[in-house]
Amino acid sequence: MTVADKPQIRGQITQASAARMMNVSVHSVQLASFVTKHGIPELEAAIWSDGLPISTAAWIARRAEAEQRRLIQLPSPTQARRQARKTGRPIEARNGKTYDGLPREQARADKAVSLIFAAVEILATTPISTAEGLSQLPDSLRRKFADLLPDAIEFLNHLTKGESKNDHP
Repeated sequence: MTVADKPQIRGQITQASAARMMNVSVHSVQLASFVTKHGIPELEAAIWSDGLPISTAAWIARRAEAEQRRLIQLPSPTQARRQARKTGRPIEARNGKTYDGLPREQARADKAVSLIFAAVEILATTPISTAEGLSQLPDSLRRKFADLLPDAIEFLNHLTKGESKNDHP
């Protein structure tokens, strides 16, 4: 569909009526209205010609005109993921996110390691005693913590030795 093909509605019409006529949600009509009022013409054209999702277009429309122009030139998230996998370089998508090309499982594992490191760093630099820290936990969390701690210690021991947890029985 091109910009010339977009529906033309004359006269006053409610957002609910427009939503029914277009077979979309009222929220989508509200987003489209926002894009029409605040977006650059190329942004509206990208919705019709490139299939830019209306929610992404509304997010882009909240930016300054120069940033809108820059963002609509970027690839879609799917295209950015493919390009990142192909090139091995991070690629920014028009939704403002950067895709690194790692398989999702690898990306999750990397994030988990980062979170573990942050948690260990917080634990190591917390200026209260262990007993004081545990006393501040509600009983239900203290029991859960006590249940998880042996596995966490085993995991951290393997991590510090550069071993996989599965390397040992």
